Amino acid sequence: MFLFICGLFIILSRNDASASMSANPPSPASKYSSWEPWSASISTSEFDITQCSPDVAASDRIQQGDFNGDGRVDLLCKLVAANGGTTPYVQLAGQNSFSAWEAWRGIAVEPGCEFDLVADFNGDGLDDWLCSILWQGRYETFYFLSQGNSFSSVGYLIASVNASQFNLNRCQRFFVDDVNQDGREDAICHYLYPDNSSATHVAVDDREYTHRWDLISPVSAPNSFRLDFCGALRSGDVDGNGERDQICHYQYPDGHSRTWVQLAMSGTFSGWQSWSESSAPGEFDLALCHFYHAVDVDGDALIDQLCMYQDGIDTGVLVQTDGPGTTGLQYGGWESWFELTTDVIGCRPFGADIPAVIDVNGDGMSDILCAYRNSSGSMTTWIQPSTSIEYDSWEAWTSGLSFTLDRCHVLLAVDVNDDQHTDLICPYRNTDGSTVTYVQRVVLYRVMLPIVMR
Repeated sequence: MFLFICGLFIILSRNDASASMSANPPSPASKYSSWEPWSASISTSEFDITQCSPDVAASDRIQQGDFNGDGRVDLLCKLVAANGGTTPYVQLAGQNSFSAWEAWRGIAVEPGCEFDLVADFNGDGLDDWLCSILWQGRYETFYFLSQGNSFSSVGYLIASVNASQFNLNRCQRFFVDDVNQDGREDAICHYLYPDNSSATHVAVDDREYTHRWDLISPVSAPNSFRLDFCGALRSGDVDGNGERDQICHYQYPDGHSRTWVQLAMSGTFSGWQSWSESSAPGEFDLALCHFYHAVDVDGDALIDQLCMYQDGIDTGVLVQTDGPGTTGLQYGGWESWFELTTDVIGCRPFGADIPAVIDVNGDGMSDILCAYRNSSGSMTTWIQPSTSIEYDSWEAWTSGLSFTLDRCHVLLAVDVNDDQHTDLICPYRNTDGSTVTYVQRVVLYRVMLPIVMR
Protein backbone atom coordinates (compact mmCIF):
# COMPACT_ATOMS: atom_id res chain seq x y z
CA MET A 1 0.00 0.00 0.00
CA PHE A 2 1.00 3.50 -0.69
CA LEU A 3 2.09 5.74 2.12
CA PHE A 4 3.01 9.30 1.46
CA ILE A 5 5.31 11.94 2.87
CA CYS A 6 4.85 14.72 5.18
CA GLY A 7 7.15 17.64 5.07
CA LEU A 8 8.47 17.76 1.60
CA PHE A 9 9.26 14.45 0.01
CA ILE A 10 7.08 11.48 -0.20
CA ILE A 11 7.55 8.14 1.31
CA LEU A 12 8.04 4.84 -0.45
CA SER A 13 8.85 1.35 0.99
CA ARG A 14 10.84 -0.59 3.54
CA ASN A 15 12.10 -2.94 0.85
CA ASP A 16 14.31 -2.00 -2.05
CA ALA A 17 12.36 0.29 -4.35
CA SER A 18 13.14 -1.94 -7.31
CA ALA A 19 11.39 -4.80 -5.59
CA SER A 20 8.48 -2.92 -4.06
CA MET A 21 7.40 -0.50 -6.78
CA SER A 22 5.91 -1.07 -10.17
CA ALA A 23 8.27 1.25 -12.02
CA ASN A 24 8.81 2.40 -15.56
CA PRO A 25 12.34 2.68 -16.96
CA PRO A 26 13.98 6.08 -16.51
CA SER A 27 12.46 8.88 -18.55
CA PRO A 28 14.19 9.39 -21.91
CA ALA A 29 14.23 13.14 -21.16
CA SER A 30 16.24 13.29 -17.96
CA LYS A 31 17.95 11.52 -15.10
CA TYR A 32 19.76 12.54 -11.92
CA SER A 33 23.50 12.65 -11.49
CA SER A 34 25.37 11.15 -8.57
CA TRP A 35 25.71 13.35 -5.52
CA GLU A 36 28.44 15.95 -6.04
CA PRO A 37 30.16 18.04 -3.33
CA TRP A 38 29.41 21.69 -4.09
CA SER A 39 31.21 23.20 -1.10
CA ALA A 40 34.37 22.72 0.89
CA SER A 41 34.12 20.94 4.22
CA ILE A 42 33.66 23.18 7.27
CA SER A 43 34.50 21.92 10.76
CA THR A 44 31.97 21.72 13.56
CA SER A 45 33.97 24.27 15.55
CA GLU A 46 33.37 26.80 12.77
CA PHE A 47 29.77 25.86 12.01
CA ASP A 48 27.61 23.23 13.73
CA ILE A 49 24.65 22.54 11.45
CA THR A 50 22.83 20.62 14.19
CA GLN A 51 22.28 23.98 15.89
CA CYS A 52 20.23 25.28 12.96
CA SER A 53 16.93 25.45 14.75
CA PRO A 54 13.39 25.29 13.38
CA ASP A 55 11.08 28.22 13.95
CA VAL A 56 7.40 28.40 14.83
CA ALA A 57 6.51 30.00 11.49
CA ALA A 58 6.99 26.89 9.36
CA SER A 59 9.45 24.62 11.20
CA ASP A 60 12.09 25.30 8.56
CA ARG A 61 15.55 24.21 9.68
CA ILE A 62 17.13 25.72 6.55
CA GLN A 63 15.45 28.61 4.76
CA GLN A 64 15.91 29.78 1.17
CA GLY A 65 16.30 33.18 -0.40
CA ASP A 66 18.30 35.24 -2.88
CA PHE A 67 20.43 37.29 -0.51
CA ASN A 68 22.91 38.77 -3.03
CA GLY A 69 20.60 39.39 -5.98
CA ASP A 70 22.20 37.02 -8.50
CA GLY A 71 18.96 35.08 -9.09
CA ARG A 72 20.21 31.90 -7.42
CA VAL A 73 18.78 30.25 -4.31
CA ASP A 74 20.97 30.74 -1.24
CA LEU A 75 20.57 29.00 2.12
CA LEU A 76 20.02 30.50 5.59
CA CYS A 77 20.46 28.80 8.98
CA LYS A 78 19.09 30.32 12.17
CA LEU A 79 21.88 29.22 14.51
CA VAL A 80 21.21 29.07 18.24
CA ALA A 81 24.02 30.84 20.12
CA ALA A 82 25.39 29.65 23.46
CA ASN A 83 23.58 32.47 25.28
CA GLY A 84 20.24 31.58 23.68
CA GLY A 85 20.42 34.31 21.06
CA THR A 86 20.12 33.83 17.32
CA THR A 87 22.78 34.31 14.63
CA PRO A 88 21.90 34.05 10.92
CA TYR A 89 24.39 32.04 8.83
CA VAL A 90 24.21 32.17 5.03
CA GLN A 91 25.62 29.93 2.30
CA LEU A 92 25.65 31.65 -1.09
CA ALA A 93 25.01 29.72 -4.30
CA GLY A 94 27.39 30.10 -7.22
CA GLN A 95 27.24 28.75 -10.76
CA ASN A 96 28.68 25.35 -9.82
CA SER A 97 29.30 25.57 -6.08
CA PHE A 98 28.22 26.95 -2.73
CA SER A 99 30.31 29.26 -0.56
CA ALA A 100 31.27 28.39 3.00
CA TRP A 101 28.70 29.04 5.72
CA GLU A 102 29.32 32.53 7.13
CA ALA A 103 27.74 34.54 9.93
CA TRP A 104 25.87 37.45 8.36
CA ARG A 105 25.65 39.40 11.63
CA GLY A 106 28.64 40.05 13.87
CA ILE A 107 26.57 39.63 17.05
CA ALA A 108 23.64 37.41 17.92
CA VAL A 109 20.10 38.73 18.21
CA GLU A 110 19.17 38.63 21.89
CA PRO A 111 16.85 37.28 23.09
CA GLY A 112 16.46 34.64 20.40
CA CYS A 113 13.88 34.89 17.61
CA GLU A 114 10.39 33.66 18.47
CA PHE A 115 9.92 33.22 14.74
CA ASP A 116 11.78 34.33 11.63
CA LEU A 117 10.97 34.74 7.95
CA VAL A 118 12.92 35.34 4.74
CA ALA A 119 11.52 37.80 2.17
CA ASP A 120 12.30 41.06 0.37
CA PHE A 121 10.79 43.44 2.91
CA ASN A 122 12.13 46.69 1.42
CA GLY A 123 11.70 45.95 -2.30
CA ASP A 124 15.34 46.23 -3.39
CA GLY A 125 15.50 42.77 -4.98
CA LEU A 126 17.52 41.19 -2.15
CA ASP A 127 15.88 38.93 0.42
CA ASP A 128 16.09 40.15 4.01
CA TRP A 129 15.80 38.33 7.33
CA LEU A 130 12.86 39.06 9.67
CA CYS A 131 13.01 38.19 13.36
CA SER A 132 10.46 38.66 16.15
CA ILE A 133 11.59 38.68 19.78
CA LEU A 134 9.74 38.84 23.09
CA TRP A 135 11.28 41.75 25.01
CA GLN A 136 9.95 43.17 28.29
CA GLY A 137 6.45 41.93 27.61
CA ARG A 138 6.29 43.11 24.00
CA TYR A 139 6.71 41.34 20.69
CA GLU A 140 9.15 43.36 18.62
CA THR A 141 9.20 42.39 14.94
CA PHE A 142 11.94 43.78 12.73
CA TYR A 143 14.00 42.83 9.70
CA PHE A 144 17.68 43.02 8.95
CA LEU A 145 18.41 44.44 5.52
CA SER A 146 20.51 42.31 3.16
CA GLN A 147 23.58 44.17 1.95
CA GLY A 148 24.68 41.45 -0.48
CA ASN A 149 27.35 40.01 1.80
CA SER A 150 25.87 40.53 5.27
CA PHE A 151 22.75 41.70 7.05
CA SER A 152 22.52 45.19 8.50
CA SER A 153 23.61 45.55 12.10
CA VAL A 154 20.48 47.61 12.85
CA GLY A 155 17.05 46.05 12.57
CA TYR A 156 14.17 47.91 10.91
CA LEU A 157 11.13 47.74 13.21
CA ILE A 158 7.81 46.99 11.48
CA ALA A 159 5.62 45.96 14.44
CA SER A 160 5.63 46.37 18.22
CA VAL A 161 2.76 45.07 20.34
CA ASN A 162 2.00 44.23 23.95
CA ALA A 163 2.09 40.44 24.29
CA SER A 164 -0.99 40.49 26.52
CA GLN A 165 -2.97 42.20 23.74
CA PHE A 166 -1.60 40.35 20.71
CA ASN A 167 0.23 37.13 21.50
CA LEU A 168 2.12 35.97 18.41
CA ASN A 169 2.01 32.41 19.73
CA ARG A 170 -1.69 32.49 18.82
CA CYS A 171 -0.80 32.93 15.13
CA GLN A 172 -1.78 29.59 13.61
CA ARG A 173 0.45 30.16 10.58
CA PHE A 174 2.73 32.87 9.19
CA PHE A 175 3.07 33.73 5.49
CA VAL A 176 4.91 36.37 3.49
CA ASP A 177 3.33 38.15 0.55
CA ASP A 178 3.11 41.64 -0.94
CA VAL A 179 -0.38 42.29 0.44
CA ASN A 180 -0.65 45.98 -0.47
CA GLN A 181 1.17 45.57 -3.80
CA ASP A 182 3.82 48.19 -3.06
CA GLY A 183 6.75 46.02 -4.18
CA ARG A 184 7.69 45.09 -0.60
CA GLU A 185 6.74 41.78 0.99
CA ASP A 186 4.80 41.75 4.24
CA ALA A 187 4.38 39.34 7.18
CA ILE A 188 0.91 37.74 7.52
CA CYS A 189 -0.49 36.15 10.69
CA HIS A 190 -3.65 34.03 10.92
CA TYR A 191 -4.72 34.87 14.46
CA LEU A 192 -6.97 32.82 16.77
CA TYR A 193 -8.37 34.94 19.61
CA PRO A 194 -8.98 33.47 23.09
CA ASP A 195 -12.76 33.43 22.45
CA ASN A 196 -12.15 31.30 19.30
CA SER A 197 -12.91 34.11 16.88
CA SER A 198 -10.29 34.60 14.19
CA ALA A 199 -8.89 37.19 11.77
CA THR A 200 -5.91 37.87 9.52
CA HIS A 201 -3.32 40.51 10.46
CA VAL A 202 -0.34 41.92 8.56
CA ALA A 203 2.84 43.76 9.52
CA VAL A 204 4.19 46.00 6.75
CA ASP A 205 7.15 48.30 6.31
CA ASP A 206 4.92 51.24 5.34
CA ARG A 207 7.67 53.84 5.85
CA GLU A 208 5.23 55.67 8.15
CA TYR A 209 6.54 54.00 11.33
CA THR A 210 3.11 52.80 12.46
CA HIS A 211 4.73 49.64 13.89
CA ARG A 212 1.61 47.54 14.32
CA TRP A 213 -0.13 44.36 13.20
CA ASP A 214 -3.01 45.67 11.04
CA LEU A 215 -6.33 43.87 10.74
CA ILE A 216 -6.95 43.07 7.05
CA SER A 217 -9.93 40.72 7.18
CA PRO A 218 -13.31 40.55 8.89
CA VAL A 219 -13.26 39.05 12.39
CA SER A 220 -15.23 35.81 12.52
CA ALA A 221 -17.79 35.37 15.28
CA PRO A 222 -16.62 33.26 18.25
CA ASN A 223 -16.61 29.53 17.36
CA SER A 224 -18.03 30.21 13.88
CA PHE A 225 -14.71 29.48 12.17
CA ARG A 226 -12.05 27.84 14.29
CA LEU A 227 -8.62 28.36 12.76
CA ASP A 228 -7.31 25.55 14.93
CA PHE A 229 -9.64 23.19 13.03
CA CYS A 230 -7.71 23.91 9.83
CA GLY A 231 -5.69 20.73 9.49
CA ALA A 232 -3.53 22.63 7.03
CA LEU A 233 -3.23 26.30 6.09
CA ARG A 234 -1.75 26.99 2.67
CA SER A 235 -1.71 29.84 0.15
CA GLY A 236 -2.13 30.12 -3.62
CA ASP A 237 -4.29 31.68 -6.32
CA VAL A 238 -7.63 29.85 -6.40
CA ASP A 239 -9.74 32.40 -8.30
CA GLY A 240 -7.37 33.46 -11.08
CA ASN A 241 -6.89 37.14 -10.18
CA GLY A 242 -3.14 36.74 -9.74
CA GLU A 243 -3.16 37.21 -5.97
CA ARG A 244 -2.36 34.56 -3.37
CA ASP A 245 -5.45 33.47 -1.46
CA GLN A 246 -5.46 31.57 1.82
CA ILE A 247 -6.64 27.94 1.87
CA CYS A 248 -7.89 25.90 4.84
CA HIS A 249 -8.88 22.25 4.84
CA TYR A 250 -11.37 22.32 7.72
CA GLN A 251 -11.93 19.18 9.77
CA TYR A 252 -15.16 19.34 11.80
CA PRO A 253 -15.42 17.61 15.20
CA ASP A 254 -17.95 15.07 13.85
CA GLY A 255 -15.46 13.92 11.19
CA HIS A 256 -16.76 15.60 8.03
CA SER A 257 -14.53 18.09 6.20
CA ARG A 258 -14.66 20.95 3.71
CA THR A 259 -12.21 23.30 1.98
CA TRP A 260 -12.54 27.01 2.84
CA VAL A 261 -10.71 29.93 1.26
CA GLN A 262 -9.99 33.54 2.14
CA LEU A 263 -9.75 35.54 -1.08
CA ALA A 264 -7.09 38.22 -1.55
CA MET A 265 -8.59 41.54 -2.69
CA SER A 266 -5.83 44.11 -3.37
CA GLY A 267 -4.70 44.81 0.18
CA THR A 268 -7.36 43.00 2.20
CA PHE A 269 -8.77 39.50 2.56
CA SER A 270 -12.39 38.37 2.46
CA GLY A 271 -13.96 36.41 5.25
CA TRP A 272 -13.55 32.65 5.07
CA GLN A 273 -15.94 31.11 2.51
CA SER A 274 -16.72 27.57 1.49
CA TRP A 275 -14.85 26.41 -1.62
CA SER A 276 -15.98 22.78 -1.82
CA GLU A 277 -18.86 20.52 -0.97
CA SER A 278 -18.73 18.86 2.42
CA SER A 279 -17.43 15.31 2.67
CA ALA A 280 -19.36 12.89 4.87
CA PRO A 281 -17.97 11.97 8.32
CA GLY A 282 -15.17 9.44 7.87
CA GLU A 283 -15.11 9.85 4.08
CA PHE A 284 -11.93 11.93 4.03
CA ASP A 285 -9.64 12.39 7.04
CA LEU A 286 -6.83 14.90 6.57
CA ALA A 287 -4.89 13.22 9.36
CA LEU A 288 -4.45 10.24 7.01
CA CYS A 289 -2.72 12.43 4.43
CA HIS A 290 0.92 11.60 4.96
CA PHE A 291 1.58 14.49 2.65
CA TYR A 292 -0.69 17.43 1.84
CA HIS A 293 0.08 20.34 -0.44
CA ALA A 294 -1.60 23.17 -2.33
CA VAL A 295 -0.18 23.09 -5.86
CA ASP A 296 -1.31 23.36 -9.50
CA VAL A 297 -1.59 19.72 -10.58
CA ASP A 298 -3.49 20.14 -13.85
CA GLY A 299 -1.63 23.02 -15.48
CA ASP A 300 -4.45 25.62 -15.47
CA ALA A 301 -2.53 28.11 -13.22
CA LEU A 302 -5.08 27.69 -10.41
CA ILE A 303 -4.06 26.07 -7.13
CA ASP A 304 -5.40 22.57 -6.44
CA GLN A 305 -4.93 20.29 -3.45
CA LEU A 306 -2.97 17.05 -3.35
CA CYS A 307 -3.02 14.39 -0.63
CA MET A 308 -0.98 11.20 -0.44
CA TYR A 309 -3.49 9.10 1.44
CA GLN A 310 -3.49 5.83 3.35
CA ASP A 311 -6.34 4.63 5.54
CA GLY A 312 -5.26 1.03 5.99
CA ILE A 313 -7.32 -0.16 3.02
CA ASP A 314 -7.07 2.41 0.23
CA THR A 315 -3.84 4.09 -0.70
CA GLY A 316 -2.99 6.51 -3.46
CA VAL A 317 -2.65 10.08 -4.63
CA LEU A 318 -5.86 12.07 -4.20
CA VAL A 319 -6.38 15.50 -5.74
CA GLN A 320 -9.09 18.14 -5.41
CA THR A 321 -9.27 20.40 -8.45
CA ASP A 322 -11.47 23.12 -9.92
CA GLY A 323 -12.03 21.13 -13.11
CA PRO A 324 -15.19 20.42 -15.15
CA GLY A 325 -18.28 19.68 -13.13
CA THR A 326 -17.46 22.07 -10.31
CA THR A 327 -19.61 25.05 -9.37
CA GLY A 328 -17.94 28.23 -10.52
CA LEU A 329 -14.32 28.23 -9.40
CA GLN A 330 -14.91 25.97 -6.43
CA TYR A 331 -13.24 22.61 -5.88
CA GLY A 332 -14.87 19.35 -6.80
CA GLY A 333 -14.65 16.16 -4.78
CA TRP A 334 -11.43 14.31 -4.05
CA GLU A 335 -10.36 12.16 -7.01
CA SER A 336 -7.85 9.34 -7.15
CA TRP A 337 -5.00 10.10 -9.57
CA PHE A 338 -2.87 7.07 -8.72
CA GLU A 339 -3.25 3.85 -6.77
CA LEU A 340 -0.51 1.54 -5.52
CA THR A 341 -0.96 -1.86 -3.91
CA THR A 342 2.43 -1.99 -2.22
CA ASP A 343 2.99 -0.41 1.17
CA VAL A 344 5.55 2.34 0.63
CA ILE A 345 7.29 4.15 3.46
CA GLY A 346 10.85 5.34 3.20
CA CYS A 347 11.27 8.55 1.25
CA ARG A 348 13.47 10.98 3.11
CA PRO A 349 11.38 14.02 4.18
CA PHE A 350 12.28 17.42 2.81
CA GLY A 351 12.40 20.74 4.64
CA ALA A 352 9.13 22.11 5.89
CA ASP A 353 7.77 24.41 3.22
CA ILE A 354 9.65 23.14 0.16
CA PRO A 355 7.27 21.38 -2.20
CA ALA A 356 7.66 17.68 -2.69
CA VAL A 357 5.30 18.21 -5.59
CA ILE A 358 7.23 20.30 -8.09
CA ASP A 359 8.09 20.36 -11.80
CA VAL A 360 11.07 18.02 -11.99
CA ASN A 361 11.30 17.27 -15.71
CA GLY A 362 10.60 20.75 -17.07
CA ASP A 363 7.26 20.02 -18.75
CA GLY A 364 5.35 22.57 -16.66
CA MET A 365 3.45 19.92 -14.68
CA SER A 366 3.79 19.17 -10.96
CA ASP A 367 5.60 15.87 -10.45
CA ILE A 368 6.17 14.03 -7.16
CA LEU A 369 9.78 13.64 -6.04
CA CYS A 370 11.15 11.01 -3.65
CA ALA A 371 14.67 10.44 -2.35
CA TYR A 372 14.38 6.82 -1.25
CA ARG A 373 16.41 4.82 1.26
CA ASN A 374 17.02 1.29 0.03
CA SER A 375 17.29 -1.52 2.59
CA SER A 376 20.92 -2.02 1.52
CA GLY A 377 21.74 1.51 2.71
CA SER A 378 22.02 2.92 -0.80
CA MET A 379 19.55 5.45 -2.18
CA THR A 380 17.53 5.89 -5.35
CA THR A 381 15.86 9.07 -6.62
CA TRP A 382 12.37 8.47 -7.96
CA ILE A 383 9.84 10.75 -9.62
CA GLN A 384 6.17 10.23 -10.40
CA PRO A 385 5.31 12.37 -13.46
CA SER A 386 2.00 14.20 -13.83
CA THR A 387 -0.01 14.05 -17.06
CA SER A 388 -2.52 16.74 -15.93
CA ILE A 389 -5.24 14.11 -15.43
CA GLU A 390 -3.38 11.46 -13.42
CA TYR A 391 0.04 10.46 -12.09
CA ASP A 392 2.07 7.90 -14.03
CA SER A 393 4.00 5.03 -12.48
CA TRP A 394 7.20 5.75 -10.61
CA GLU A 395 10.39 6.21 -12.63
CA ALA A 396 13.85 5.56 -11.20
CA TRP A 397 16.05 8.53 -12.15
CA THR A 398 19.14 7.01 -10.53
CA SER A 399 20.32 3.52 -9.75
CA GLY A 400 21.29 2.65 -6.18
CA LEU A 401 23.80 5.27 -5.02
CA SER A 402 26.14 4.92 -2.07
CA PHE A 403 24.92 7.93 -0.11
CA THR A 404 23.57 8.08 3.46
CA LEU A 405 20.41 10.19 3.24
CA ASP A 406 20.01 10.29 7.02
CA ARG A 407 23.14 12.45 7.23
CA CYS A 408 21.38 15.22 5.28
CA HIS A 409 20.42 17.87 7.81
CA VAL A 410 17.60 18.72 5.42
CA LEU A 411 16.73 17.98 1.80
CA LEU A 412 15.79 20.82 -0.53
CA ALA A 413 14.32 20.78 -4.04
CA VAL A 414 15.80 23.70 -5.99
CA ASP A 415 16.98 24.49 -9.52
CA VAL A 416 20.66 25.11 -8.79
CA ASN A 417 21.95 25.65 -12.34
CA ASP A 418 19.15 27.58 -14.10
CA ASP A 419 18.18 24.76 -16.48
CA GLN A 420 14.49 24.84 -15.39
CA HIS A 421 14.75 21.40 -13.81
CA THR A 422 14.57 20.62 -10.10
CA ASP A 423 17.79 19.52 -8.43
CA LEU A 424 18.38 18.26 -4.87
CA ILE A 425 20.48 19.98 -2.19
CA CYS A 426 21.76 18.18 0.91
CA PRO A 427 23.78 19.94 3.65
CA TYR A 428 25.57 16.75 4.73
CA ARG A 429 27.04 16.10 8.17
CA ASN A 430 30.16 13.91 8.05
CA THR A 431 31.01 11.41 10.78
CA ASP A 432 33.60 13.82 12.18
CA GLY A 433 30.93 16.52 12.58
CA SER A 434 32.06 18.65 9.63
CA THR A 435 29.55 19.78 6.98
CA VAL A 436 29.65 19.61 3.17
CA THR A 437 26.84 20.73 0.84
CA TYR A 438 26.05 18.10 -1.79
CA VAL A 439 23.97 18.56 -4.94
CA GLN A 440 22.23 16.02 -7.16
CA ARG A 441 21.57 17.59 -10.56
CA VAL A 442 19.11 16.72 -13.29
CA VAL A 443 21.15 15.57 -16.31
CA LEU A 444 19.51 16.13 -19.68
CA TYR A 445 19.80 13.55 -22.41
CA ARG A 446 20.83 15.04 -25.73
CA VAL A 447 19.93 13.30 -28.96
CA MET A 448 22.91 13.15 -31.35
CA LEU A 449 21.74 13.64 -34.94
CA PRO A 450 23.80 12.13 -37.79
CA ILE A 451 26.03 14.49 -39.75
CA VAL A 452 24.82 14.78 -43.32
CA MET A 453 27.54 15.38 -45.94
CA ARG A 454 26.46 17.37 -48.97
